[in-house]
Amino acid sequence: EMCRNSAPPPCQNPTYCDNGNTPCLPGWKHLADFSGVKGTGAAPDGDEDSIVGMIIALKAVQSDLVKPIWYDEVREWADRSCTQFLQDNTVLSSSTSHRLLKLGSCWGGWEPQGNNPSYHAPGHFRMMRDFQASIQSRSYTLPSYVNDDSWNNLIDTSYKFLKTTQCP
Repeated sequence: EMCRNSAPPPCQNPTYCDNGNTPCLPGWKHLADFSGVKGTGAAPDGDEDSIVGMIIALKAVQSDLVKPIWYDEVREWADRSCTQFLQDNTVLSSSTSHRLLKLGSCWGGWEPQGNNPSYHAPGHFRMMRDFQASIQSRSYTLPSYVNDDSWNNLIDTSYKFLKTTQCP
């Protein structure tokens, strides 16, 4: 519901959830009663944790003979959220040799707004990459940039970024 309340999304275009009608990444700050968004744009630290939580829940029951009633919906939402995450919470360098995690879908990245090492979670990015690679068929067209190379670029850039931010 938080994602649906975040529509129309500033800085998520196109959107992928609810058949393309809803942003997959909720606004970073909501009203206390969750009736609307108070802060603009998605926040990758919360987004990556939420996506990985969905993936873990799916993996926990994927071998069950009878899947929970929520399985297909969560699988679809997790896959589309990975796509939205890569599209709107990361940015390519001008040389296209690096993909950097942004501070939010509306800010951060290579600009002078800076970055935050606590947002980088290369282990989460590996899970998202592997999850998306495991999906055999989709109900939407996966953008061409959503592939192992893009995820690996994000993972490698995150490790490089973390290395530069360590104290000697």
